[in-house]
Amino acid sequence: MDERTVRLNEREETWRAWMIAAQAGDGAAYERLLVELLARARRQVGARVRDGAAREDIVQNALLSIHRARHTYRGERPFTTWFNAIVRNSISDWARARGRRALMNSR
Repeated sequence: MDERTVRLNEREETWRAWMIAAQAGDGAAYERLLVELLARARRQVGARVRDGAAREDIVQNALLSIHRARHTYRGERPFTTWFNAIVRNSISDWARARGRRALMNSR
């Protein structure tokens, strides 16, 4: 296994453990998780959305979705897959809303 793969696996296990601890009521683990996820979400959204204000709105919506849905995470599943789906959905929600606004403004 190469160095990058080892780092990714370690991060996955750390985030998974923090989420499981957060689900059990560990506020410090939840805070550490959210701090790391914030940076990751910003990178993911920034790769797809140019508008800076929109990027921050999308990231905040993603973090709120994570907070609201944290009880749905299953510890036997990969955490990163769950997280990435939430971020992708937040980007899609923003794009749909943007399209609706553009349509309404063109009428």
